[in-house]
Amino acid sequence: MSVYGYADPSGNAKYNEKLSKRRADAVKNILVQAGFDANKIKSIASGETNTKDKKDYAKSRRVEVKVLCD
Repeated sequence: MSVYGYADPSGNAKYNEKLSKRRADAVKNILVQAGFDANKIKSIASGETNTKDKKDYAKSRRVEVKVLCD
């Protein structure tokens, strides 16, 4: 399972990278508390998205969870 954190492009890029990592880590922690194996979850900072229009910034403040099944 991979957990991807994102941020909008407002503010400093380094800060947004850390913010996206904190978002991904927060969701990973929720999944672990729900019983998922922490060793099978990868938390990934995806940083800023390429959103140009400020009205779309809210869509960039997100976390995506991708599950791969064998």
